[in-house]
Amino acid sequence: MGQEDHHYPFAGCGNPKVRLGVVSTAGGEVRWFDLEKSYGPDFYLPRVKWLPDNTLVVQVRVSSARAFAAQPAPRPRPARPPRRCLTRVGCGGQVQNRAQTAVEVLHIWPQTGERKVLLEERSDAWVNLHKMFTPLKQSPRFLWASERTGFQHLYVYDYAGQLERQLTSGDWMVEEVKAVDEQAGLVYFMGTRSGWLERHLYSVPLGGGDVVQITREPGVHNVIFDHRNGRFVDQYSSAELPFRVNVCDAKDGAVVRALFANNDARLPRLALAPPQFATFPSLDGRVTLQAAVLRPDPAKFGPGPYPTVVPVYGGPHVQTVSNSWTVTADLRSQFLCSQGYLVLKIDNRGSARRGLGFESEVRWDMGNLEVQDQKAGVQWAAAQGLADPSALPARPAAAAPRPARSDPMPGGAPAELRETLTWAVRARAGRARRHLRVELRWVHGRHGARARTGRVPGRRRGRPGHELGRL
Repeated sequence: MGQEDHHYPFAGCGNPKVRLGVVSTAGGEVRWFDLEKSYGPDFYLPRVKWLPDNTLVVQVRVSSARAFAAQPAPRPRPARPPRRCLTRVGCGGQVQNRAQTAVEVLHIWPQTGERKVLLEERSDAWVNLHKMFTPLKQSPRFLWASERTGFQHLYVYDYAGQLERQLTSGDWMVEEVKAVDEQAGLVYFMGTRSGWLERHLYSVPLGGGDVVQITREPGVHNVIFDHRNGRFVDQYSSAELPFRVNVCDAKDGAVVRALFANNDARLPRLALAPPQFATFPSLDGRVTLQAAVLRPDPAKFGPGPYPTVVPVYGGPHVQTVSNSWTVTADLRSQFLCSQGYLVLKIDNRGSARRGLGFESEVRWDMGNLEVQDQKAGVQWAAAQGLADPSALPARPAAAAPRPARSDPMPGGAPAELRETLTWAVRARAGRARRHLRVELRWVHGRHGARARTGRVPGRRRGRPGHELGRL
C-alpha cells in the first residue's frame, strides 16, 4: 500500500504539543518554559524573538478546543492593568489560542524561567499574526502592529506594557516594517495607504507625525534596506510594467542605480494585454468590491457580451486583484482572452489587504458571502454589456468534471467549495431543475484556515468533524 505523509494534522485530529526551552552552548539540562498558564496545553507558538539584552519575546496563540464551544463570537475582555517588567536579561514571543481570537506577547528570562505578559490582543473575529514586533536598540521600547481599529497599524510600547503612542492610522494597512533608523527617528514600512491595488514604502517619525510615501512608481513594491538605512533595493512591477529592480535613496526614493529591467524581446510577441480595474458594490451594498477584467479584442470578437470565465480563490491571506505584473502575466487568462472569453477576477470578502472587517465577514460562514460577491461581479459585467449571466451553465454535482480549459470557475482549494456552492445557488434560483445533493470531504483541511470559516473540527457520530458535510 502507498503512504501519504502530511506535515499538518487532519481536520478533527489533535495538534502537536509544542514546548519552548533553552540550553547552554556548553551543554547541560534544558530549561523548559511554562506557556500554558493562560490558554492551557493546546495553543500555537508562532513567534519567538531574542531581545537586545538576550531576553526572549514569545507570541502565544491559544489552541484550546474549548474556545469553540460557544456559538456566538467571544466578548472582548476588559482591559488589564499594565504589568511591570524586570530589567534582567530575558527573551520573548507570541502565544495564540486555538480559536485564534487571542494572542499573548510574553517576556521570558532564560536564567530563571520567569515570564511576564507584555500585552494581549483579542478580537471577536480572529487575530492575524505578523512579524512586526521590533525592539528598539537605543531606548527600552518596541514597535507593535495591531488591527484593533479594524486596520493594521503601528504602535510604540514600553516594556511595562504601556502604550506610548500610535504611529499610523486610517482605513489602510501597515503590512511590514522594513527598517528603523533611530538616529533619524524614522520607521520605514510597507503599506496600502495609496490604495488597495498597490503596495508602497512609507516612513513615519518615531515620535509621531505625518506619513510620507517614499516609492514613486505605481505598482506593487518590495524593498530591502542596507545596514545604514540610507538606501534600499526596490523590486516592483505594475499591470503595464514587467519587474524592475533599482537602488534608491531612502530620503526621497530617487533612483541611484538601475539593476534590472525586464526588456525581453519575446514579450511583445506574447501581446499580453493589461487588465482593466473596476469597482462595484456588493449585492447587500455593504462593501465596495474590486475586480480585474481581461476583455477580448472588440475588433476581433465584437463589443460583447462574451462567454465569461471567473477564476476564483477568495481565501484568507490572498489578493488576486492588484496593480502588478503577475495579474497581466497570467498566461491561462491571456489565452482565454485571446480566444474570445471575458476573464473576470474578483476579490470577494474574506480576501486579504482590505482590513479585518472585510476579511472576517466570512467567519463561520464559508461559501456564503464569497459566492454572493462573485455573483455581484458577474451581474456588474452583465450590466456593462460584457457578460451574459443566462449563458452560465448549471452543473449538477454528479456530472463529470469539466476539462480545465472549459471550466468557468477555476481556482484553488477554497474555490472548490465556492464553485459547488455557486451551482447550488443557481439551482435554488430555478436555473437548475435537478436535485442537488453534495458531500464535501474536509479530511485534508488545515486547522488554522478551517477554524476561521468552519467552526470547530470536532467529532460527530464517530467520524471526524468537518470530514463530511452536506449541502
